[in-house]
Amino acid sequence: MSEEEIHKICIEYNITNYTINTDDSIDVNNNVKLSHKNLNKIPLQFRNVSGFFDVYNNNLTSLKGSPIKCGYFNCSRNLLTSLEYGPKEVIFQYDCYHNLLKNLQHSPITFDWLSAFSNPLESIDGYNGSLDKLDIDDKKKMVRKYKLNSLIKKI
Repeated sequence: MSEEEIHKICIEYNITNYTINTDDSIDVNNNVKLSHKNLNKIPLQFRNVSGFFDVYNNNLTSLKGSPIKCGYFNCSRNLLTSLEYGPKEVIFQYDCYHNLLKNLQHSPITFDWLSAFSNPLESIDGYNGSLDKLDIDDKKKMVRKYKLNSLIKKI
């Protein structure tokens, strides 16, 4: 993608205070609000976003293009079956509720809170945080199942 194309997309989506990196990804020293845009994919490749990165309520089936690091991440109300390509470091909250997730593989390594309720979760396998920082439906049942699976794997 050319720099001119990247600038046009940034203008179209009101993305400001950004830097284009040599690999055509962009760093944004601001918020990125791409919610309610009827997006099927994230239009650019982001790397670092200092504020929030919001792709809430679109038609995303992949998080490809998401930043590696951001302040707050919201990919809720999409059609996601995986958190692959999502950020690895979120300073505050990571919201991925109301999707089609069956597990939490590829969840971030660093975050303060992860909200994944209203997903058809079958397990919390792949979850990388402490259990008190997780908001899911029927948490007691999922935690018991997770602990039991972890115990079985050790045997």
